[in-house]
Amino acid sequence: MSRIFLLDGPSGTGKSTLVQRLLAECKDTLEFCPRLTTRAPRGVEPDYQFVTPERFEELRAQDAFAAHRSFEFGMSYGLPRAGVETALSHGHDVLALIDLGTLEQARRVWPQAVGIFLISPLDELRQRLVARAMNTSEQIEERLRNAELALKLAPAYDFVVVNRQDRLEQSLDQLRWIVSRPAG
Repeated sequence: MSRIFLLDGPSGTGKSTLVQRLLAECKDTLEFCPRLTTRAPRGVEPDYQFVTPERFEELRAQDAFAAHRSFEFGMSYGLPRAGVETALSHGHDVLALIDLGTLEQARRVWPQAVGIFLISPLDELRQRLVARAMNTSEQIEERLRNAELALKLAPAYDFVVVNRQDRLEQSLDQLRWIVSRPAG
């Protein structure tokens, strides 16, 4: 039976880095389904498809998302149902990113989904977000507030992975173990 792994965590925790590394190793056993977002691209980002806010709202109104969230400073993110359902219908395990606070939404669609929460120390998150130079100071502060609040969500997940800058390989090892373990 195919499995769905939903990776969540605050902005700057290293989700994209870990997903890219994991997928490079598991390309025959794990299919990635990208999210849609209304934010501007930051270069090549295979884990996102970019849409206008108007298109995002059309899809939301059509109930096309298994999970979605809009943020105070104008960015929206959503996990389309169709890509995940297609991968599952082909018998593939699926890895997808979701946004803070949307695990419950996704589990209404896929109750069997395995929730993985990725977290990093707040001081590291601040450093990473500032170093990206892609967000306003208000957006960085919003993301840090969301990260702090997100810690309360950790018990809802099946697994919690702490990703520190000096422990990337250990975090990757944990993700490998989670996706390779037998179902059940």
